[in-house]
Amino acid sequence: MHLNLYVQGSDGHEVAQKIAQQEMQVTQAALTRNPKSYSSWHHRKWIIQTHLVPLDAELRLVKQYAPPISCVNFPLCASTPDVT
Repeated sequence: MHLNLYVQGSDGHEVAQKIAQQEMQVTQAALTRNPKSYSSWHHRKWIIQTHLVPLDAELRLVKQYAPPISCVNFPLCASTPDVT
């Protein structure tokens, strides 16, 4: 559901953008404490889907907190197959 539906008035879009930015700040603070917080990432996804925040800032945050891909967790990422 779009956040603008909850905010009425002539400046509803601007108010919704400010709320979305505040929500992004709250979830970023939560992710700083716990980068694996599923609920924080899920809420950020919902906010981004409202199209009220720029995606480039989110991509920078993901690069900052996302762990490198581990071939232990993703065995198909190994460059050579294990033939032993």
